[in-house]
Amino acid sequence: MTLIRDKRVDPKYVAYILKHGKWLNCLNSGEYLYLLEAIAGSDLENAAAVVESFFIWLHPEKAVDGELAEFAWKCLEASDTSDQDYYFDQLALHLVQANIAQGFRLLEQLLVKQLTEYKCWNPINSNHQREFWEFLYSNNRRLAICIPLKVALQDPRKHSFISWHLHRIINQEKDSSFLIEFALNSEEEAKSVCHILSIQRGNFWQIAFAIIKQYPENQDIKDLLSYLVVEPNFFKPRLEYLDSSVNTVDQALEERNPPFAARLWLEELTSELRIKVNDECNSQQVADVSSQLPIIDRRIDAERIWAIRRLLRDGEIEKVSQLLLQDELPIILAMSDLSDLEKQQLQSLFKLEIEQPVSSTISSKVYIASLEKLTIMSEQPPIFNQQHATIGVNYAAEGSNQQFTQNINTTEQNFEVLLTDFKQLIHNLQQEYPDVANETEAYRIIDVRVKEQPLHWQNFLKLKRLWNGGKKAGIKIGEHFTEQNPWGKGAIAFLEGVMDELE
Repeated sequence: MTLIRDKRVDPKYVAYILKHGKWLNCLNSGEYLYLLEAIAGSDLENAAAVVESFFIWLHPEKAVDGELAEFAWKCLEASDTSDQDYYFDQLALHLVQANIAQGFRLLEQLLVKQLTEYKCWNPINSNHQREFWEFLYSNNRRLAICIPLKVALQDPRKHSFISWHLHRIINQEKDSSFLIEFALNSEEEAKSVCHILSIQRGNFWQIAFAIIKQYPENQDIKDLLSYLVVEPNFFKPRLEYLDSSVNTVDQALEERNPPFAARLWLEELTSELRIKVNDECNSQQVADVSSQLPIIDRRIDAERIWAIRRLLRDGEIEKVSQLLLQDELPIILAMSDLSDLEKQQLQSLFKLEIEQPVSSTISSKVYIASLEKLTIMSEQPPIFNQQHATIGVNYAAEGSNQQFTQNINTTEQNFEVLLTDFKQLIHNLQQEYPDVANETEAYRIIDVRVKEQPLHWQNFLKLKRLWNGGKKAGIKIGEHFTEQNPWGKGAIAFLEGVMDELE
């Protein structure tokens, strides 16, 4: 003892020597405590050596009680002990059987330390033995789960290290009632539960539906649960795991009988997934078109226009050059298929300033469909190769053969068709969801259902443009949808909120 206190010998070396032979057999509890206090140091900096020594003390079943037990509890809380997990777990298991309340206090103190210290013992470490925590769990399952969940709420990191371990050791099916009970206390506690769930384990949908029903408007919670449903699988092609996720959600809708709020969430999720699946299919088709087109002698047909527009929409402008030669740019810019924004993007890509023809205010439009039928003489030389092109013109080169077709503007007729389609959709939804009481719910249902059908989505974008484009159209819509009806309010709110970003 004198050698240790005079710092003439390393305390850890003393502890190491005492592990061999029968040195401890002749000591009583008081003498052993006196020795351990000297080895541990004033700040318990050698607590790991002390805990390992306790393992030797317990081997012949010597008692750890009174002041010796109190000192043992303190050593278990010490820092810089992560390399002795087994000995800590065994000592804690021995002590907790005589003092279960102290065991739960120790669990909480050690987990709080995990938030700032990485070298102290973690009693829920999923990679090591956990007999201490399992004893607590068998004694009080609710408390053994809720303590880690509450501590995880204090973690400043987005993904708590505590949640990661707890996710791997809980019995989700057996403990679902406790998890739901904890989640319903507050939105933050619900997020804490979401971080430890797995769709591969039992009662996932039961827990998820209960949480969504309690917090239907919390987007963070819906995003966390959605990620669990659509967790990316890096060992599968993207399209394959997206298709699998769509099937999972559809099956939950059909077989799990979700409550109203959860059904809206799942319908919104499946709509988003179908859009991603469609985009992934389109991306593959764009790649196929790009790889199959030869560099020369290419027609500017509908398939190539579609591929170019898809690349522009997805922000992959640099790939357009694989589908379009600079000499073809004037032909593309003269086409009505592309929007002004798309034409600006193409001009920017090729760094050209090309004057665009002024659009006519006449309702009819004239297109060149062929170079073989109708001859129009002109003294002006050709400004570009018109062969195979479908373009708008103000003049033609001498010798050219043009065929003209006139398309009469049918805006008002189109509006009536689109409005009738929209009215039918609202009527069907009103029959399907008769209990909707406010326009917010109605709007969300309309939004989800429309996005499930890309053709509907494009048609209602056109309807919105026509509505915004004229007073007469706005009056007609107002006649059909009374604002005293939640579905009418929801329909008008939907048209006001539709954005062209998906076009």
